[in-house]
Amino acid sequence: MLSNTSDLNLKLKVDGYVKVPLPNIIPKLKIIKKDVFNTFSFISEKNNGPIIINDKDIIDFHFRNKKLQYKTIKLLQYCSSIISLSGDKIFLNLLKKIGFIYPHLEIFPNFRCDMIIKDQSLFKSHQDYSFNKGSKNSITFWIPLQDTSINEGALKIVPGTHKLGLLKNKRGILKSSELFNFISCPVDFGEVLIFNQKLVHKSAHNKSNNIRFSDLGCKEYQSKSYNINHTLIIKSFKKK
Repeated sequence: MLSNTSDLNLKLKVDGYVKVPLPNIIPKLKIIKKDVFNTFSFISEKNNGPIIINDKDIIDFHFRNKKLQYKTIKLLQYCSSIISLSGDKIFLNLLKKIGFIYPHLEIFPNFRCDMIIKDQSLFKSHQDYSFNKGSKNSITFWIPLQDTSINEGALKIVPGTHKLGLLKNKRGILKSSELFNFISCPVDFGEVLIFNQKLVHKSAHNKSNNIRFSDLGCKEYQSKSYNINHTLIIKSFKKK
C-alpha cells in the first residue's frame, strides 16, 4: 500500500487512481453505518414494519415496500454523519498530502446501498466528469462502509484512461465501453479509493449476501501545490 507522498502523487498522475488506508476514519464510518440501520429501522417501525438490525432486514424491507426503502436511502443523503465526513480533517490532511489545497465541495456525499437483488442499480461505463463539469483537477473519493471485494461488487476501472480526456457519451454513459479492459478494484473497510474524475469506471454486481454500502465524496480543487496538466482530470466541481 502506498503511503509516501511522492508515490501517491505519481500513482494518481499515471494510473488516475490510488487507494489509501485511513484507519483513523473507521470509528466515524461505524457511526455512519449505525445511523443507516437506525434510520431504516425508524422508517420501518413507523410504517408498521419490524425493527431493522442487519443487511437481511433491509433487503426484506425492500421487497415489502420498494418505494419506501428507496425514499429512506434518499433521506440518508442528508444524514449529518455522512455530510460531515466530507469536511473531516482526516480527508483534508490527505488532500494536502497528495498536493491539493483549497478544497471545494460542489455536491453532498452520495450514499449508495447496492443490494443482492436482480434489479440492483448499476452505473454503466462513464466518467464522473461528464456529470459535473468543473475544474480539471477534480477528484472523487469512494469510501466503502465494509470490505468490498469482487464478490461484493468492487468498482471496475480502466487505469490510465483519465489521460484520454472527456470521451464521447450519451447523457454521460460511454458509447465505446467495450473497447476498454476493466479491472476490479477491491477496497477494504478503512481504505479510500481516490480517482480522477475522467477515469473510466463502472459498477459491478453485488453477488454476496451483504449489502454494499458506500459513500462518494466529489470535490473540486482550484489550486494545487504543483502544476497539473490536462491529462490529470476528474469530475469537476464548483468554480468561482
